[in-house]
Amino acid sequence: YINTPDDVRKDRALNKRGDDRSTFMKRDFAERDQFRTMLRNADFDYAVSNIDVAKAYSVLRWIATVESAWKNNLEDTSK
Repeated sequence: YINTPDDVRKDRALNKRGDDRSTFMKRDFAERDQFRTMLRNADFDYAVSNIDVAKAYSVLRWIATVESAWKNNLEDTSK
């Protein structure tokens, strides 16, 4: 689950990507509903904050490394 604060998402969509306000509002409504369901069901293994893209990327790389090591460890013990 990658979480971006509302004000950051809005700024990126409207000012940096150039989405129009109507498109942003429709997308935002749909995504909020989807994320509320995910949070309610705890339907994720990790939560990453996406305020700083470089930091989020670093965290995602760490998760990929840990998950790969975990998978390799499981494969080694099943032999």
